[in-house]
Amino acid sequence: MISVKFMLRASTVKGRAFSLFVRIISNRTTYNVSTSIRLYPYEWNLDRQMIIPPLIEGERSRYLAWAKAELENDRYFVESTALRFEREGTPDAAKIAAAYRQYKEKVSVADYVDKLVERMLKKGQVRTARAYQTVLDRFINFSKKPSMNFNAMTPLLMKEFEFQLTEEGLARNSISFYMRNLRAIYNKGAEEGLFQAHSISPFRDVFTGNETTKKRALSKKEMSLLDQVEAKLQPSEPTELPFHLQQALLMFLFSFHARGMSYVDMAFLKKEDLKDNIISYKRMKTGQRIELKVTQKLKDILEIFRPLTEESPYLLPIITRKNVSPRLQYESGLRRQNQKLREISQFLGLKNKLTTHVARHTWASIAKEANLPLAVISEALGHTSEATTRIYLASFDRSVLDKANETVAKAVAHAM
Repeated sequence: MISVKFMLRASTVKGRAFSLFVRIISNRTTYNVSTSIRLYPYEWNLDRQMIIPPLIEGERSRYLAWAKAELENDRYFVESTALRFEREGTPDAAKIAAAYRQYKEKVSVADYVDKLVERMLKKGQVRTARAYQTVLDRFINFSKKPSMNFNAMTPLLMKEFEFQLTEEGLARNSISFYMRNLRAIYNKGAEEGLFQAHSISPFRDVFTGNETTKKRALSKKEMSLLDQVEAKLQPSEPTELPFHLQQALLMFLFSFHARGMSYVDMAFLKKEDLKDNIISYKRMKTGQRIELKVTQKLKDILEIFRPLTEESPYLLPIITRKNVSPRLQYESGLRRQNQKLREISQFLGLKNKLTTHVARHTWASIAKEANLPLAVISEALGHTSEATTRIYLASFDRSVLDKANETVAKAVAHAM
């Protein structure tokens, strides 16, 4: 006969919640195995083997709701395992305890992400792979538990991680980046059967949305100003812009005139991708095929860059060294590009700071002002959904909306 009972163990630190553990007894042999649940004595009913819900709703009540679901999962596993061993005629408490430990620590988050990143890199999903690795590194640094398993990812832990990121000065959308990627990793692990997902999501109480941010797009007037700044990549010729910033400006203009092409796609764009005046490439982020007509402006920029890419398979002078990883060249190039774009912003007195992403936002916003349909803008940018495109688009100025309101009011008045 096997006996299974969940009990509390007092913390060595005064005031802290107690640890809930499962006691397994068989043939007078006892094994205690800790769970990931932490409770105060008044939250646990030993006789009824149940968590006592709080009288007042709050953050603790949300944790207890998760703990209740987690307890049900643990109880089901231990009791069903004990029943299986009894049916097999081997009611061994040690084996049940070992099976439970294996269930709780089946695979660490870090080990799974390492394998996930490896698979993604093989598929060419470089950006997502890098994002997962970045998020994992920060999360492990926060938790101080390199071998943490998925069952330890509780709502309370995620809330503490969110608080830590806030204390470090991260913006809401940056925090959302970490939480959304962690949630994606968690869901993928559950889908692959590595663990049984909590009935209450660990990410229920943290921010995973997109908060409206300060407008990043340039106005048509500002974009026109940049378009008119001469950049010849010839230090001997006098220009409006310092020589060391000219290449950065040309890269920015190329991105804008290439329908907001992202910097990573520009970096890996090859000469073979340009045929019959059409650039055809796959987006690194989504794998979506994009086809783009080469305008006169793009031709002019490519002609300026031609001496710098004569011995390179790439169309733009971003990846230029043969013995250095293309990925590292792209990353260092991105950092230099954004640094130089900030200098250009200051030099030209622009209100909004330039970044590689601003070119993309600007193309989308100007397209919106030109009344292009959202579906057209979305496909031009290579987005997989119009919801993503809406995040890029700046809201219309109030004066435009006021004018629209006046138009509607006049239409109603004339119908009287």
